[in-house]
This record gives sequence, structure tokens and C-alpha cells, in this order.
Amino acid sequence: MTSLSIIELPMLSAVLNNIKPVDDIWRPVNQFKEEIADELKKHNITATPQVGGSIAKDTWLRGDFDCDMFIRFDRAYKDQDISDLLETALKPFGSDRVHGSRDYFQVQRNNIKFEIIPVIAIERPEDALNVTDVSPLHVEWVKKHGMCDEIRLTKAFCKANRVYGAESYIGGFSGHVLDIITIHYGGFMKLLRASKSWKDGQLIDINDAWKNDVSKLNKSKIGPLIVIDPIQPDRNAAAALTKEKIEGFISAAKDFLQEPSTDFFVKEEFSTKKISETYHRKDCIFIEADPVEGKKDIIGAKLMKSFEYIKTQLSLNNFKTIDSGWDWEEGKKATFWLIFEDTPLPKIMEKSGPPIKNQKDADRFREKHKETYIRDDKLYTTIETRYRKPIDLIKILLMDEYIKERTSSASLSN
Repeated sequence: MTSLSIIELPMLSAVLNNIKPVDDIWRPVNQFKEEIADELKKHNITATPQVGGSIAKDTWLRGDFDCDMFIRFDRAYKDQDISDLLETALKPFGSDRVHGSRDYFQVQRNNIKFEIIPVIAIERPEDALNVTDVSPLHVEWVKKHGMCDEIRLTKAFCKANRVYGAESYIGGFSGHVLDIITIHYGGFMKLLRASKSWKDGQLIDINDAWKNDVSKLNKSKIGPLIVIDPIQPDRNAAAALTKEKIEGFISAAKDFLQEPSTDFFVKEEFSTKKISETYHRKDCIFIEADPVEGKKDIIGAKLMKSFEYIKTQLSLNNFKTIDSGWDWEEGKKATFWLIFEDTPLPKIMEKSGPPIKNQKDADRFREKHKETYIRDDKLYTTIETRYRKPIDLIKILLMDEYIKERTSSASLSN
């Protein structure tokens, strides 16, 4: 069936031709699936391997070689540690165990990165013992809507515009969230148009489970975008999505709708040169950080914390960033970038204190600073500026133990 978005905008046909897979990934996937089934049988484990994720949904993109494999254990195992049982069966494949709400495994085989996830086989979401038990039901939900190419367009658009990835250090759209919102709005183009009117705390509830009132939804699940899971309506599938990534998506959607181009589906290579050219009259500072060894998610989280620590310390020392960000690809060094006005801070700066009505805080402020004055019922003092240029502080921060513990090395870069 021809994509509705392609009918509306024929140029998307060329995009789809470029992003649809041409490799026969099913042959090696099914082969590995059978090998796992044989090992489970050898160990007398009543469990069935089932392909999941974007491959099972038929929404994966060309060049993506990640595959989710659910190992569906019989409910008789509900009181056992099925991760431990699965680990025994996976030993011949050299799997790595990854800790999660229920531990899962990673295996590299035939150039495909498999994530092997133990689940209890269920038919109804309310029977789930762990959030992962519901994942196979998500696959069936997506498949019945038959919008695989629309989802592919959405996913490729998000990847190219750097708003894709549910990892904590990215905070972007997950594949699951993109499935839901693309289906909810009826396609890629309709999603882009709808996003222009999203408000903070926008509710997307495809089954109208909450009747437009999420006041009873767990507050920890409330975020800048609330996407009610169609299988588990008490869950916000977009809880990990950051405001920054939502704004990035909306901005890219507006630009594309105004002037459609296939360029919006091609991820532009990160370039410090381009940033310098964009802010050629500003103070551009680049930091190169060599990651520590470990799992991708942990490495990324440590890099993110290092970047945020530097930004926080700069802010505490009165440096205001015009723009900032960081870029990292697995197996490479990370780059942090920060943009400031090219003007040093004054030698003497005013420091604000507490309102005078807060007696204890006011007394502490006066004890700390010899000379204070009152303006608008609030205490102030003047202090000598320790660091007048951001680079002076950054040089000190790069030697900080906090940074050293989270990177192998970090240094200023041209």
C-alpha cells in the first residue's frame, strides 16, 4: 500500500527508497532464533524465542542491524529468576549480561547486535510481572495498523535531526513513542503538522483512556509530552523525553513543512568548524573528552554528567552560555561546545543575598561578607571576580576529580 505521506508529497518516495532495508536480515535472525531454541530445549527450559522490535514490526531502517529477541517463558516460571535461567542457555553464544528492571543480554552475531530479553508469556497486559513482558503485545499492536512506511519516515526524520534515542544521556524519542504518535495522527506528514500546535504537557491518548484528564496519572509520569501507552494506559511512554528534544522536533517539523527537502532525512556530520562559523563573533570553546570503558549507556551517562557539571559551574560563576551542546558516537571521543559573549566579566560584581526578612539567612550573609547594603528589602554585596573569562574556569574544571572520574581524559580543543 502506498504511503499516504508519499501521495501528499511525492518527493518522500525517494526518501523511502533510501531508508527501506535491502538486506535479507530475516535469514540470519531466524537462524539464530533456532539456535537459541535448541539451547533452551537442551536445558529443559520451556520458553520460545520470538523476534521483536522494529524488525518484527517491519519498521527498521536500512543500515540498522539491531534486533530484539524476546524469550517468552511459560508462566510456570513466574516465581523464578528467568534471567539466570536464560544466561545458562546463552553461554555458547558469549552473551553479555545487562542490568535492568529485569536483566537482559547482548550478543553480536552475523554483524547483528541482538538484545535478548527474557519475558513471561502473557496474553493480557494486566498479567505482566515486569514492563518488558508487555513488549511483544506492542509489536502486535503496531503491526495491525499497517503504517510501517509512515513510521520509517518519522524515525529517519528524527534520527537525522538528532532527536531520536531513549537512552538517558540522549533523552530523545524512542521507537515505541514514534510508533504511537505516527499511528495516532495518521501518518508522518499529519504528525508534523500536528506538532506545531503542541503545548507543554501535551496529551496524546490514542484510545482516549484518560478522557483528556491526566490529573490522576502518577506525577512521576508527567512530562513535557504525555503519550499514553495504548497497551498500558497507566504509563506515559514518553516519560524520559526531554523538552529540548521535543522543541528540536517541532522546530525541524516547521522548517520541513515550510520548505520540504530530502536533506531533512540525512544526518549532518557534527562539525566544530560549522559551529565556529555560525558564532564567528562569539567566544567558542570546544572540549574533547575521551570516554571511559564500559557499556554504551553508562559511558554516555558519564559524558552527559561531565558536560552538565561544567555548565553548572560556569553558571555559578556568572558565565551565561548563548548556546551549548555535546556530540558523541560510540568508539569515538566526545566533543563539548559552549558559546559565550566575547566580553570578560567585570573585575567587581554585585552578589545578591537573601531578603532581610529572612533573619537567619540575612545574618549568615552579613557574617560572610563584611560590606553589605540593602536594595528593595534584599541584601547585596560586591565581590571580586575570580574568573573573568570562561576559559580560565574551564581549565580548572578539567582537572576536577568529578570530570576525571567520568572521563579518561578531557582537554581543550581547537
